[in-house]
Amino acid sequence: MLFKTTDELREYLPANVTFQFGDVKPYLRQAENRWLRRALGEKEYANLQEKYEERETTPLNDTWQELLALCQLAVANLAFMLYIPFGQVEATSTGFKISVSDTQKTAFEWQIRKLEASFRDTGLAGLEDVLAFLEAHTEIFTDWKASQACTQYREGFVSTTEQLAYLIPNVGTSRRLFLALRPAFRSVEQRCILPVLGKALFQQLKEEMKAGNVSEAHQELIEWIRPVVAHLALAEGLDDLAVTLEDDGITLFDNSASRLVDSRGPADLQRVGLLRRKREADGYLALQELTQFLLMNGDDYPLYEAPASPLPPNPTSGTFFTG
Repeated sequence: MLFKTTDELREYLPANVTFQFGDVKPYLRQAENRWLRRALGEKEYANLQEKYEERETTPLNDTWQELLALCQLAVANLAFMLYIPFGQVEATSTGFKISVSDTQKTAFEWQIRKLEASFRDTGLAGLEDVLAFLEAHTEIFTDWKASQACTQYREGFVSTTEQLAYLIPNVGTSRRLFLALRPAFRSVEQRCILPVLGKALFQQLKEEMKAGNVSEAHQELIEWIRPVVAHLALAEGLDDLAVTLEDDGITLFDNSASRLVDSRGPADLQRVGLLRRKREADGYLALQELTQFLLMNGDDYPLYEAPASPLPPNPTSGTFFTG
C-alpha cells in the first residue's frame, strides 16, 4: 500500500477533512486494487510499491517521486469516495447508527452525493494523469510499456478523455464517462472504421498504436478517424449511460429524490433524442470525410483498398449514403 500515515494521506485531501487513518485504511487498499493496479499493471505496481517501501534508504529519483505523488492523489480521493457511505454511520452490536449532537448533524443526501462525486472525479482525473505520465516516460516505466494495461490504454483511436473533450463540445473531461463509452468506441471501430479502411490497414494502425510508434502518415489518418468514433460512440452509448444493469434488475438513473438544493436532473427523452441525432449527423459527416480523404490520398496508404461503394454505409440504418 502507498500510504502509511495520516499526514501522508492528508496531503492529497481537502484541509477540513478529519479522519482516523485506521478507518480509511481498508478503502485505500480497495482503491489501489480496484483502480491503480489495473492502470499500472502488476509488475509496475510492484516496482512502485517496492520503491515506496525502500525510500528511506534509497530515495526515489524525480520521475518515480512524481509517479508516486500522482498515484497517491488518485488513490486518496478514490478511497475517500468509498469511505463516505460508511463514515456516516457507526456499526455496533445492536445495528447501524448515525451520530447527531446539538452542534453537529449528518449531511443531507445531496451534500453527500456531491462529496462522493468530487472525490470520484478528482480521483479518476488523477488516474488519467498517471496514465499520461507513464506514456510520456515509457523509457523508464518499461514494465508498464510491456503490460496489458499499456495495450488497453493505447488500443482505441480515441484513447484519452482530453481527445474526447476536444472533439465533442460540452462533454467535459470525465474519466468515468470515457470508461463508460469504451464498449461503444470498440463497436464503432468494428462497424464503421474497419469497413472503410479495410482489414489490412486497420490492423496495421492498431499494431502501431499498441507499439507507441505511429508513422506520420498514419497519425494524420487517425486524426480523421477520431471524430467518427467520438461522435458515433456517444450517439450509441447515450441509452446505456442512463441505466445500470445489476443482478437484481435494470436501474434507471434519476437523482430527483435528492434534489433538495441540487437542481440538476436527468435529461428528458426529447433532449436525449436531439443530442443523439446531432452526434449521429456529425459522425456520418466525419465518416464521409474520412472516406473522401482515403480516396484522394490512397497512394500514401499502400494497404488501403478502396471499397466497392464510394461512400460508407449508414452505421445505424443499414442503408448507404448517396451523396
